[in-house]
Formats: sequence, C-alpha cells, structure tokens
Amino acid sequence: MIALQTHYLYYHLVFAIERVSLHIDPNRELQGKDNKWNLMSAARKVIEIVQFIDVEPHMPVFVVGIMPLSAIFILFDFAIHNPGHKQTECNLALLDQASEYFGQVDFASGGALPGNIISSFAGIARQYTLNLQGSGPISGPEMHQGIQPIWDYAPNIDFRDIDVVFFNIPTYEFR
Repeated sequence: MIALQTHYLYYHLVFAIERVSLHIDPNRELQGKDNKWNLMSAARKVIEIVQFIDVEPHMPVFVVGIMPLSAIFILFDFAIHNPGHKQTECNLALLDQASEYFGQVDFASGGALPGNIISSFAGIARQYTLNLQGSGPISGPEMHQGIQPIWDYAPNIDFRDIDVVFFNIPTYEFR
C-alpha cells in the first residue's frame, strides 16, 4: 500500500507540474508538446498500476478513486482531442482497463460508488474515434489542441448504443 501511495503521489505531482506548465505559457509549441506527452505518459502509468489496488475499505480514497479518475479524464481528453494520434488505440485500451477497475469498485461498494457512470467514458471515446475513422481519414492535429476545433469533426454519435446508468433517486411526495 505504501508503494502505491508513493507512486500515486509522484504521478499527482507530475499531473500538477505539467498542467501548470501548459497553462503558464500555452504559446510555446515544442515545450507544450513535451508537457502533453509527459501528462499522457503519467496518466497511462496510473491506469497500469490500478491492477495492484486492493479495493478494500482500508485503502485511501486518493489511491482508490482520485488518481484513477484523474487519469481517466486525462486519457479521455487526449483521445477526443487527438483521435488521429498513434497512441489513441492504446489510450482507449487503457480506458477500457480503467472501466473494468471502476466496475470492481462499484461492485465492492455495493453501488455506493457508481463506477458504471465513469465506465461510460471509455465507450464514448471509443464510439467517437470509430465514427471518425469510419468517415474517412482523420485530418486532426497530433498533440496540438486548438488548431482544429473538435466540433469541426462533426461525428454522428448515437448515445443510445452506450450504456449509461443513471441514479435511481426515489421521489417523495410531501403532503
């Protein structure tokens, strides 16, 4: 457990430093590309480590939820903004692995931590990239966010194909 916490604290620091360096001077072309690559690599390592997490009540929330969730958002962002990148398929596979992990968290918590909602991110990213690949060659940027806006791709995503579980919140009537 100490090793996992140490790894995740290190990757948490990498996330913070790389994000800050991206926001301080977003116009630096080469440096920004390296920062994005380091951010993606750190997120991939976080997802690769989740297989060693024991989903037990004694595990810190930082290890069980916060770091894997942060990594999912980073990889989802890269998959959506860079669908033509050479690492997109690997990122989608890692998103699937993270979906399986959050399914285990959902099962272990008895539904108290809804991992199925988080798992839908992998399906959305995969559906988006498949729709883009089916519509012809991808002419999007490779690690250059902002050059071609995401809405220019205009994929036809049918969200009915993606399983999204919503909370069943009972409604009470007051009389």
